[in-house]
Amino acid sequence: MKQIYMTLLGIIFTLSALAQSAGDIVITEFMQNPAAVGDDVGEYFEVYNTTDTDIDLINWIISDLGSDSHTIATNIIVPAGAYAVLGINTDTNVNGGVTIDYAYGSDITLGNGTDELLLTAPNAVVIDQIIWDNGATFPDASGASASLNPDILDATSNDDGSNWCESTSTYGDGDLGTPGGINDVCGATCPLQTSNIVATCDAVTNGVDSYTTTIDFSGGATEAYTITVSAGALGGDDANTTADGTFIISGVEEGTDVVLTVSSATCDFSITINSPTCIAADCVAEGSVIFTEIMQNPSINADPAGEYVELYNTTDASIDLEGFVLKDDVSTGETHTIASSLIIPAQGYVVIGNGATPNGGVTLDYDYANDISLGNGTDGVILECQGGIIDQVVWDDGATFPDPSGASMELAASAYNSTDNDLGVNWGEATTSFGDGDLGTPGEDNSFTLSIIDVNSGSFSLYPNPALDGSITVEAKENTALTVQIYDLLGKEVVRRTLTSGQINVSNLSSGIYMVKVSQNGVSSTQKLVVK
Repeated sequence: MKQIYMTLLGIIFTLSALAQSAGDIVITEFMQNPAAVGDDVGEYFEVYNTTDTDIDLINWIISDLGSDSHTIATNIIVPAGAYAVLGINTDTNVNGGVTIDYAYGSDITLGNGTDELLLTAPNAVVIDQIIWDNGATFPDASGASASLNPDILDATSNDDGSNWCESTSTYGDGDLGTPGGINDVCGATCPLQTSNIVATCDAVTNGVDSYTTTIDFSGGATEAYTITVSAGALGGDDANTTADGTFIISGVEEGTDVVLTVSSATCDFSITINSPTCIAADCVAEGSVIFTEIMQNPSINADPAGEYVELYNTTDASIDLEGFVLKDDVSTGETHTIASSLIIPAQGYVVIGNGATPNGGVTLDYDYANDISLGNGTDGVILECQGGIIDQVVWDDGATFPDPSGASMELAASAYNSTDNDLGVNWGEATTSFGDGDLGTPGEDNSFTLSIIDVNSGSFSLYPNPALDGSITVEAKENTALTVQIYDLLGKEVVRRTLTSGQINVSNLSSGIYMVKVSQNGVSSTQKLVVK
């Protein structure tokens, strides 16, 4: 009878876990930088059950957007309307005196600057996640946890860094936090918020130019603000009388960073704008230079040392990349203008990356320092010239692109163009060792190749192309199952079918260009498909 009872109890817990929805559990506190003890023993985070039913966290996954991941292996009950604390170490004699309900060990680290924390239920639903930002909006304290205002314990509010503050209550050995208890109430928050900081050269010459910065703001006309700048002239909208507007800082000399400072009854913050590099560039056509290799997660040395991108000149003439801009696809803060002559030979390569040493033995042709960070999960890089995109690649955390550690992503030689390198199916993990032992071919022809034959060579055929009537026909020489995958130009799989031969409905696809991959018996073929 006892065994039957325990089995039924296990089934109830399993069904309960599978029924969880986003927001049932929320992250309400995290200690990423304890001072009383080291990070490796004192880090923790707190969760809160927003429902009226106890929730068991067994088989839930703790992770970040990188390589950190831990599956909870025991029953951890979070009572309805109550808290649980998860951390590195349960020993209060060494962890700073915090009582931990579950230890995830060294599998999870909470970055002191920028990092993420995700909770995923066994049904693969992300129940909650937060992404902190090195003090930009979230607190970035030492010796104090980041604490969600206890008046708003929900999965939407905790996405907003302005709803968090540094803890003020002392626990254990002297750090500040309320692990397992009601959080400290956050003080009045600054209503003035800034975004979209853009610094633009007024001219682009080989001499010293000036630049202008625009900064959007919201929450104005709420307090009496004093706003100053360290250089140039402040203009644009007045935050004392305008709710939503734009600050304009003009006449700043190239090479001079400028600081905008805001103070009021509840506001006290500064924003530093780094000077852009205003260098004339000899621009080329889109696709003349393309990304062919990306090392976003080296293992010999910790990121960002060892990160690099490889660029290839698809033309028959050398190209000087001086004045070209490398930038992140999303973060406006990650931008670097190539400030010196950088010749990329005709049908040749250059390697640019983070010049920190040791770097795993990669030889760089150019150092972009810490201006660019290559995200291990989802990220992207863009090469621009005078505002025009020359090439860009956006990878997707392993969904279609590879997601290696200690190996670069390499573009297949058959896909050396600015359209095909948008598709993850054309990239693979490097297999050739270089330098101190990571895998890649920086500055050389890539080792990754696709097992590709011409789609109309006799093994497969695909028609009509362009697709005019909402369907295509795929025929195979062999009468065995084949898989057809269709990707859009962002690398997202939009159609997948398994068949021997026959028609595939593409009527739900918008007009445009797609990539079709046909696979059968270990042989694959890809080609462009035009849908009209």
